[in-house]
Amino acid sequence: MWIARFKVWHDSIIAPATQGLDVTATVYYLNVFKKGAKLFHNKVVVFTGTDWQKAVARLQKSFHYQVLEVDENKCFFRVPELKAFHTIVLSSEVFLTQPIVFKDGFQYWEVASHDKKAIQAVYTKVKKVRGKAEILSLKRIKHIVFAAEPLISRLSDKQRDAFILAKAGGYYDIPRKKSLEDIAKNARVPYTTFRERLQRAESIIMHAAAAD
Repeated sequence: MWIARFKVWHDSIIAPATQGLDVTATVYYLNVFKKGAKLFHNKVVVFTGTDWQKAVARLQKSFHYQVLEVDENKCFFRVPELKAFHTIVLSSEVFLTQPIVFKDGFQYWEVASHDKKAIQAVYTKVKKVRGKAEILSLKRIKHIVFAAEPLISRLSDKQRDAFILAKAGGYYDIPRKKSLEDIAKNARVPYTTFRERLQRAESIIMHAAAAD
């Protein structure tokens, strides 16, 4: 499996709503439905950051999207299928693995495919249609992780075991019930090895949680 991260610009309203602001927008698909002969998407965009209220106000002024409801930092809206840019450029062999993220006027996509050339073809098409795109990373991976999966599924077996044992042993309780030395001893794993596995697990979970 090949996975890539794209940085893309196009003239949607969500990307400009984030430009120049301390805000990140993450878009989630809710459903797809047919009305007459046309297909529509219902979506929600979640704004995070100190300027989320300004971004919400910008989106509400948009004539591109039908804003259905605003719930604090969440905007529910509807858009015709042909106005969903990624649906125009993605192929049947390339799919999104994470929600699309908007920050400082750009979109960030994470896409995957069994075929490296299919991902490269999407990049070429985006460049042809809009002219502003960049491949931030392109690599081959053994296992793919989707946004909906629990964060713990992103850990290796040994990292997951260390994290579960630490949690079960009360290491994250307040006050802490057991020291890391005691948990490692009970697990019959050298302390330095156990500590390294747990630190790697915590790093993966924290970075993933912050990105999500």
